[in-house]
Amino acid sequence: MPRRAVHPPPQYVYLEPPARQTVIWVPRGLHLDETSGHIDNLCCFAAPGKVLLSWTDNVENPNYSICREVGTTISTTFDT
Repeated sequence: MPRRAVHPPPQYVYLEPPARQTVIWVPRGLHLDETSGHIDNLCCFAAPGKVLLSWTDNVENPNYSICREVGTTISTTFDT
């Protein structure tokens, strides 16, 4: 099961699947994020192949493009 680093820098995800290590650089964090960009405010890795991502369908929400950008980054890095 992938594991996140205990103290990753802001907007940084470190995954360690069995027999391989993968680093994903997330382009940016959520708008007005009070955690200074910690990845756990944006997404979590629920199980192998399952990523739960903050999301909005409201195009006027400042997080609309951020959520899609991060979703694209993660989905093109892994077959999730």
